[in-house]
Amino acid sequence: MRLKNYLRLFFVFILAIVMLVTAGFSSGGFLEIPDISEGSKAFNALNEVLINNTKYNDFIELYGGGYIQDDTLYVYYREDLDENVLSSLVSENLLQNFSIVYIPAEYSYKQLHDMVDEIWLTKYSHKDDENHWTANLECISVNQKENNLECSLLHGEQNAIDSIFYNLSTYPCNFIFCDGYIVEKEYTLYPGEGVGCGSATVSIGFRCKKNGDPGFMTTIHSSSTGGTVYHSSTPIGQVTQSVDDGYADFSFVKITDSNYTVSLNPKGISNYHLQTYHFAAPLPVGYTVFLAGRTQYGVVSGTVVDDATPIPYNPGSLWLACSYNSNGGDSGGCVFTQVAGNNIIIGVHDGRFTNTPSGTSYAYSTKFETIQSIYNSNIVLY
Repeated sequence: MRLKNYLRLFFVFILAIVMLVTAGFSSGGFLEIPDISEGSKAFNALNEVLINNTKYNDFIELYGGGYIQDDTLYVYYREDLDENVLSSLVSENLLQNFSIVYIPAEYSYKQLHDMVDEIWLTKYSHKDDENHWTANLECISVNQKENNLECSLLHGEQNAIDSIFYNLSTYPCNFIFCDGYIVEKEYTLYPGEGVGCGSATVSIGFRCKKNGDPGFMTTIHSSSTGGTVYHSSTPIGQVTQSVDDGYADFSFVKITDSNYTVSLNPKGISNYHLQTYHFAAPLPVGYTVFLAGRTQYGVVSGTVVDDATPIPYNPGSLWLACSYNSNGGDSGGCVFTQVAGNNIIIGVHDGRFTNTPSGTSYAYSTKFETIQSIYNSNIVLY
């Protein structure tokens, strides 16, 4: 029943939109255009068909909102809608004299509506706390045309606005100030922070440019390029070079969302500022090294076991083996060392191997020098 109420609310709302977009302005007032009733009839008709026909129950569950433009009704559906239900909707002429376009979307209308309820409940429960992150959040609603949420903000200190961005980073939001100014979101990515590509969740390594394109080094444990990289649920980059051939294991991700930049500091750690140059000389056994990885709290340290070693099942002999602790998800994280008080990049963490016959487990990584010289990657630190 609640789903049907959502759908009814949508059509009430969209009719109001139709009244606006099909009206003209003259002599200080709105003049209705004669065909406004046709738009009303279209939404009313579709409303009745979807709500009163049981074979469309699955569609109502996964319905994602919609909007009207010119003589076309655009209706969103969540991507996991059964193909047979979709085929039935597309093949049947549900409306006379009005075309319908069905568009796959990430969220259902119910999901978006529930997000609004959840966020607004948080704000209401802290309504008397002027220091709470919701203090500058004036209004939030479902943006059906873009299948996301629209948040209206009060102007305030930048840290107050940033706090809203941070706390709503897992929600699909657009932001606008109440006076109409668009809020430009800026996010910072950090070495050791988690990102996803396909089924892999890995760590950001270090900031760099490839052929002049800003991005970062990591590894997706694949030689495939072209994959989209996500931060939370937001697509932020694309894999433009990736190597996993037994001799090296690294991937360069080009930033494709200009709202994102990469920091030189591992997140929340001010005393590990990475320098914009790398360590090229062989590292002696026993030398201290560090890892900034997704599963680590801050950074972890260890020592060099072998600067150029073969790894089981890998024919290459240039891997760096170290004793620091690591877990699944740390792959791609930044491996660095300290020289004269400076934090110098060594490369990216790849995984662990077991030494035989001792049975000791060690971490191994691809060195920057290997990435640059062996694979002609044209990488520049900045």
